[in-house]
Amino acid sequence: MARVHERRVAGRDPGDNRDTRIPAGEQVLVPAIWLTELYTPTTLNGLLSGLPSLMARAGDQDPRREDIVEWVKDTRRQGGGSWRMLPNVWPAGTTHRSANWITDDLPPGITSVTLGIYTLTSTVTAVTAMFRVEERHAGELQQIVNQDASSQAVLLPGGS
Repeated sequence: MARVHERRVAGRDPGDNRDTRIPAGEQVLVPAIWLTELYTPTTLNGLLSGLPSLMARAGDQDPRREDIVEWVKDTRRQGGGSWRMLPNVWPAGTTHRSANWITDDLPPGITSVTLGIYTLTSTVTAVTAMFRVEERHAGELQQIVNQDASSQAVLLPGGS
């Protein structure tokens, strides 16, 4: 049975692998990577304790700016359906393109990070981060997808 499987895979897998590649003349670009973290009643304290230090790093320290921790608590009490944009994150030495920003180290290939906070319901708050990818790195997914990933079945001693 293992030998039959080995022959079947050996004959079919290279073609299947070829069929999953991006066709010539087409390309896949990934200009941004989105991440979302959800905070529920059991994890909310971690968010609330981290927000003040994040906001303290913002370049715009307008005293009229609303307290983001109080905003989260208030909108959760109201049942959700509200959002706020948090300061954008830029690498050191960048000309800031917004009134409210944070300067920090970013991963290689990332030009900036846009942060948002969303109260979805009275028990779920989401924080999103959109990592903008440098144009020269935006096509790297295509190289990964087009790699030969054909598998090979190997009959082991004992018949497995």
